[in-house]
Amino acid sequence: MPVYAYKGLDGKGKPVSGNKDADSAKGLRAALRRDNIFLTEYREQDLSKNGALSGAGGFSLSRQVDVKQLFGWVRRADVAIFTRQVATLLKAGIPLTESLAALVEQTENVRLRNIVTHVKQLVNEGTSFADALSQHGTVFPDL
Repeated sequence: MPVYAYKGLDGKGKPVSGNKDADSAKGLRAALRRDNIFLTEYREQDLSKNGALSGAGGFSLSRQVDVKQLFGWVRRADVAIFTRQVATLLKAGIPLTESLAALVEQTENVRLRNIVTHVKQLVNEGTSFADALSQHGTVFPDL
């Protein structure tokens, strides 16, 4: 299993770094997301047979993530996709809270994921779906 060196931001926006075993880069992102860490950079470490890092620094693969993309604006296309997905799940008979929970897991845009998480929390507390969306009027304008 590959070992990845990573840098990211915790839930409060503070920089964090470390090493983590993961099957793939996608698995690394998912594991860090569960730990509430937003990945900004990662490198796959090249381990030799004896377990020591080989080469200069031991890095063979690198990927930089744009931090502005993580905390930037929510694109209208993302909102349209989210709306379509909610409609499809509701039409299939899945309860609203379960639909929102599934979409939180699938949403890649961090800002939209945080907003959907907040909307789900409000709906769980008894707020109507429309009122929960209206609290985020810049992302979900009045229709």
